[in-house]
Amino acid sequence: MSVDQQFNYFMPTRVRFGWGELDRIGEAVAGLGTKALLVTGRSAMQKLGFTDLVVNALQTVDIETVIYNKVEPNPSVTTVDEGAALAKELGCDFVIGLGGGSPLDAAKAIAAVMAAGGSVWELIKGERAVPPVVPLVAVPSTAGTGSEVTQYALVSNKDAQEKFPLRSPYLFPTVAIVDPAVMATQTPELTAETGMDALTHAIEAMVGNSATPLGDLFAAEAIRYIARHIVTAVRQGDDREARAGMAYGSMLAGVAIAQAGTGAAHGIGQAVGGIFDTGHGATVGILLPHVMEFNLTTRMAKYAYIARLLGAKVDGLNEEQTARAGVDYVHKLLADVGLPSGLDGLGVSKEAREEIVIAARPQGGIRNNPRRMEDEDVRKLLNAVLA
Repeated sequence: MSVDQQFNYFMPTRVRFGWGELDRIGEAVAGLGTKALLVTGRSAMQKLGFTDLVVNALQTVDIETVIYNKVEPNPSVTTVDEGAALAKELGCDFVIGLGGGSPLDAAKAIAAVMAAGGSVWELIKGERAVPPVVPLVAVPSTAGTGSEVTQYALVSNKDAQEKFPLRSPYLFPTVAIVDPAVMATQTPELTAETGMDALTHAIEAMVGNSATPLGDLFAAEAIRYIARHIVTAVRQGDDREARAGMAYGSMLAGVAIAQAGTGAAHGIGQAVGGIFDTGHGATVGILLPHVMEFNLTTRMAKYAYIARLLGAKVDGLNEEQTARAGVDYVHKLLADVGLPSGLDGLGVSKEAREEIVIAARPQGGIRNNPRRMEDEDVRKLLNAVLA
């Protein structure tokens, strides 16, 4: 990509990165408000002691905490709207998201509804604008979504079986606390799923229609760190270097998609998730190598570069062979981290193919994909990942 390309770069989030950073959350949020809505999942953060850690740390700086621990995987419209109503009723003046991508996205969406009123689905559908929101603090417990440094909040409408991101520059968190020690508690399965999500972010940001030279810097480093550390993080979850590397790579990939967006793996994956409520990271990770294969002819040089970043064996190969080696590497990586090769392994049925095709049409990832993807292309790709 030519460096004379016009682009914008905006990243307002202050990142506090490192082992033990969560212990200093009181220092990080002092001055943001006096009563925090702490948005988290239903049990994991409480069982691991992180919820109490945050509450106690906030008490030391005279901040009251209201705990909202109803967030499910793939946060729903109902959960977001109820959380916003609770926060407004109790007078919360800032929001903290603690957990994986779902609690972080829910926290951001709750802040949006607190400011705008109505329902989050009205905001997603463009029926109401997102105004400036209360301060947001993001504490990720997984190395995957990068939500701690993006302007996106992914929300599911269970009734409509739809899943779309809410987008607004006001949804960039004020502070992100990225502590690998929090992520070290995750299971191998969740580490694999979220890690593949992060890798998909980085690759799609680098090749998409909205890619920029500056965004490519973050994406390239993210690919290198994730490829180097994901297998070790899955197999040896207590490896400090691997956990830190994944935390860093995931954060960089988040910065990349904040600038450049995602592609068809996310477009189709969100359609699948809206219908089947599948895990987001596993879904997009399974789709990734097939989307890469589809896009090769459009971004051959970049995919060859990606193959080298991944660490694929490419000595003596020409550009096309090198690019295809990257696709093969990702296929093998899925197996190495224990994820299925097809969406049927997540419970997705081939009978729903046409429903998925229709649901994928309006997704932004389809529009940002470097090679135009028609309905028939989506069908062919789904045939490859559905038994």
